[in-house]
Amino acid sequence: MPKVCEACGQEGASKCCSGCKEAIYCSIACQTQHWKAGHKHKCVKAEKPSAATAAATAAAMATATPRPAAAGGAAQGSGGSASAGDEECAICLDALQQPQTMPCGHRFCRGCVASMRRHGAAVAQVCPLCRGAMPDTERLWLEAHCLIAQHERWKKGKPPGVPLPAAVQERLGKAVALCREALAIDPADAQAHDSLGYALNAGGDTAGAEAALRAAIAADPQHEDAHNNLGLLLLERGDKAGAEAACRAAIAADPQHARAHCNLGIVLGESGDHTSAARSFAAALKIDPVIASAKAGLQIALRMLKEERQR
Repeated sequence: MPKVCEACGQEGASKCCSGCKEAIYCSIACQTQHWKAGHKHKCVKAEKPSAATAAATAAAMATATPRPAAAGGAAQGSGGSASAGDEECAICLDALQQPQTMPCGHRFCRGCVASMRRHGAAVAQVCPLCRGAMPDTERLWLEAHCLIAQHERWKKGKPPGVPLPAAVQERLGKAVALCREALAIDPADAQAHDSLGYALNAGGDTAGAEAALRAAIAADPQHEDAHNNLGLLLLERGDKAGAEAACRAAIAADPQHARAHCNLGIVLGESGDHTSAARSFAAALKIDPVIASAKAGLQIALRMLKEERQR
């Protein structure tokens, strides 16, 4: 019995949906129309093929001759999926928006990948085109953040300049690698840039850290943690003006960022503006009463103001 196109109803359809393997079309145009009309919300991926089938498919893909680009500029295979070099997302069949590049080389819209993960975490771990690994960038930088937190716990209470133990250096190195892996997939991931900057700075690479933090801010100008971390880095370098500007940018992005208020107080105190420093430390403690550095900073600022009045 002749196969009928799902979109136009004409007989002789031969192109199969690469997702569910059930919907049939007579042309790429019909598949695109049907996908946008609602099939993308109903498409259920077929079960994962056996290892032998997957190997045969991979071999066929490796030896296949690419087809010339269609009028719209996208070279399509028999299943209607875009080839790796096309700027069209094979999930939504629209132009790529904020593309993510998977380790296999296939590129998809950031929103499409996020939608896949929301609707099926297990399926979303493999590429819908070749079933290669499709890591979750959020999981990568969250794992890096956990390693950075371990470094923070080690650093707590230790004086500046204490050499990092080998185990701590190893954790920071792994955090850097995880962040870079996330950024290879999604170069616009501000959180991964921020975590990378923090890890690099903790490991002593201040130039790399500054570049990563500025990349985080470029990706998300309202990323308060990136502004705050940049302020800390610039303060360590002695750039008080730059540090103050970064801390104020963090507070502008999030007025309840207690650490940014505290760091601004430190910058203002080192610049000799003890009145403004005291206000910043007080603002930090109002938000988070347990910040020890803000308590100590407020005491120092008040003492300096008292000495100034007694002169």
